[in-house]
Amino acid sequence: KYIPDPGYLSDKTRDKCVKDALTLCNALGYDMNTVEFAVKDGIPYAIDFMNPAPDMDIYSLTPSYFEWVVEHMADMAIKMALAPRPTSPVGATFAAR
Repeated sequence: KYIPDPGYLSDKTRDKCVKDALTLCNALGYDMNTVEFAVKDGIPYAIDFMNPAPDMDIYSLTPSYFEWVVEHMADMAIKMALAPRPTSPVGATFAAR
C-alpha cells in the first residue's frame, strides 16, 4: 500500500526518486508507468519499474494519488489527441526495402 504522507521522505530523497523515475520512464519509452522504490538508509532503490500498463486502481493508489493520475493521464490523452505522433503501418518498414 502506498503511504499518502507528503512528508514521509526527505526533500532530497523525494527529488532523487522523481529524477530516477523520470529517467527510467524516458529510457524505456513509456508514456505511463508506475515506479516503486524501496528506501534503505536514505538511498532509494527502484524495485518495480517496468509497468507499461500499471495498476491505477483507486484502492491501490489511494484517493489522493488516484486523483493525480486521472488528471495527468487525461491531460496526456488530450495532448496526444490534439497532436498525434506520426505512425506507420505495421510492417511498412520492411515492405519499403
